[in-house]
Amino acid sequence: MTRTMTPDQFQAELDRRGPDLAAWDPDRAAAARLLLDTSAEARAMHGAARRMAALLARPAPDVSDLKARIMAAARASGQAIRDNVVVPFPTRRVVAPAAFALAASLLFGVFAGWSGLITDPFGTDPFGTQAVDDDPTYEFQALMAGDNYDS
Repeated sequence: MTRTMTPDQFQAELDRRGPDLAAWDPDRAAAARLLLDTSAEARAMHGAARRMAALLARPAPDVSDLKARIMAAARASGQAIRDNVVVPFPTRRVVAPAAFALAASLLFGVFAGWSGLITDPFGTDPFGTQAVDDDPTYEFQALMAGDNYDS
């Protein structure tokens, strides 16, 4: 059973199965051959697909000469070569400020937590360590004022 095929369907089958009609489903291949006999557009698409398949089947070019030139240029520019990866020397300039920023953020976090600078605006206790009725600021204020609020 041979059915007809549109150029759009033919292009979709070319993209899916390639230009070799022998690899296609027999019914689809018969419809494609019929379309190739009658349509110049289909013949152009089939020719483009055959050329692309031929290009993809060619062996990859030898790039060892290009790689050698790139590595020589990297050595000449004063960069270290480690495991075929070009790494610039001044990496220590980034480590010191990053370590300082990390230490400063740690100290700020400890200070903010200890001083009560950061509070929960909803009054909830995410860890469940306090009763819901207790206001943590009340206890701190009572200790500061010297009140004996337990008695």
